[in-house]
Amino acid sequence: CLEMQRVGVFLFYDKDGIVDGYIDHYLKELRKVTEYLVVVVNGKLTPEGREKFSKLSDDFFVRENVGYDVWAYHDALDYIGWDELKKYDELILANYTLFGPLYPLSEAFAAMEDKKCDWWGLHRRYENRSITTYFGKPLKYGYLPEVTLSNFWVIRKKLLHSYEFWHYWANIPPISSYIDACLYHEPTFTMTMCDAGYTFDTFDGESQRGVYRTPTIQGAYDQISRLKVPF
Repeated sequence: CLEMQRVGVFLFYDKDGIVDGYIDHYLKELRKVTEYLVVVVNGKLTPEGREKFSKLSDDFFVRENVGYDVWAYHDALDYIGWDELKKYDELILANYTLFGPLYPLSEAFAAMEDKKCDWWGLHRRYENRSITTYFGKPLKYGYLPEVTLSNFWVIRKKLLHSYEFWHYWANIPPISSYIDACLYHEPTFTMTMCDAGYTFDTFDGESQRGVYRTPTIQGAYDQISRLKVPF
């Protein structure tokens, strides 16, 4: 997997700043598929957590807990630098909300290698045109578009080095709630990039379309056991 030069950004948050053991395992696996790994911490971090991240990542920093994962990624990309990002073939954007991996990440990357897409994630949320609002807020596109969940994205070279990708992150709006993150990041990123001619795919594929309303909930066992989704 290291023939592909990858840079990784991992968002961590815990209200008390405690780094649990599953994070150790997650980062050790991420290190196996990245050349350079940055951890960005929202809010607090214990001294023990600092010690862990100093060993488990190439670099890390702590920022104010504002903007949720969206602005944490934004600040991490600025921290790495856009010129530096051009040296890599792929960018991984991942966060602490996933538990695993239960299978080696190298297997997931090998399975996705021949998929023709500009970015991919683990899970797909299917389009639903009957949903026009989210927690009372109108959806930007008038319905819930199909997206890949932003807890684990792999951005490939063509998109990573593009003007559209840079422009998106340079102009993201303030994010003040989890609802805002769901409304103004996942669907907006997906639709913006698809409208610009880029394509996405997901590791879980489309076999659960029409079977489960929310595959990551109702179809979790099927995803892990049959589809070998690593988280």
